Amino acid sequence: MPPSVRDVQTLCQRVRPAGSPAAKARSRLVAEYERLCEALGHAPAEVKTGLDLQRAAAMLLRVASEAEVAAASDPLERLRRLRRGG
Repeated sequence: MPPSVRDVQTLCQRVRPAGSPAAKARSRLVAEYERLCEALGHAPAEVKTGLDLQRAAAMLLRVASEAEVAAASDPLERLRRLRRGG
């Protein structure tokens, strides 16, 4: 099951305070971003700085939101998400 909007929001919340926007992006957060991209079937953007990671995570949030809207049109998927708590 793809990550929920809540999962990506958690990443976004962790990315924002993670150092200076011009500094090198933290590898642990980049790895989490890449994992979520893969799970959503979205090609990850090149991330070098904290600002790059903030922008990429914001885009991923839109992707996750669109995936949830699409899943909401499928009754079986909607039931799965409700059981999962999403």
